[in-house]
Amino acid sequence: FLNGKLNRKKGNYTFAKECFHKVLEIDSVYANALDELGILELISNQDINACLVYLNKALLLKPNHPRILVNRGAAYFMDSQFDLAIKDYNTALKIDPEDHYCLYNLGLCYYELDKYQIAIDYFNKVLELQKNDPKAYFDRGKAYYYSGKIAEAKADFKKALKYRTTENRWETIPKEDIEDMLEYCK
Repeated sequence: FLNGKLNRKKGNYTFAKECFHKVLEIDSVYANALDELGILELISNQDINACLVYLNKALLLKPNHPRILVNRGAAYFMDSQFDLAIKDYNTALKIDPEDHYCLYNLGLCYYELDKYQIAIDYFNKVLELQKNDPKAYFDRGKAYYYSGKIAEAKADFKKALKYRTTENRWETIPKEDIEDMLEYCK
């Protein structure tokens, strides 16, 4: 199992899948292996249906597992099924109310639904937990911008630029995207 997780993090998706399938040969009801296979389907193939098959099997085994709920919420989000994503994220938050990733994703869902004030509220909660989160500043800035709160948006885009990092490609906001939004605020 750990070898599969390590290889997933390294981007060796094919080998990681093989590792998780071997785990399931040994223990066919190991929910965490099903969860990992779901994540891999989402990351490597963008196959939301295959991802949901694995995650739904995992949730049958562990119905209140917050990480699996969050992962299924992410799959629903990628499929623009925002109401289903919100339902999974809210269920996960009942179990772990300070899950910043879950709070952030709720903010994204409401942003996509053009419910900017609710999105801002969730991004505020993320920033209470992680004060230097560039993605939360960037996305809260966009919500402010589309709410007509240009001064607040500009301040958030400046903070996103300040705290932006290039260490993790999944967490990196392209500098040009932030600069473009700052330009719109003029």
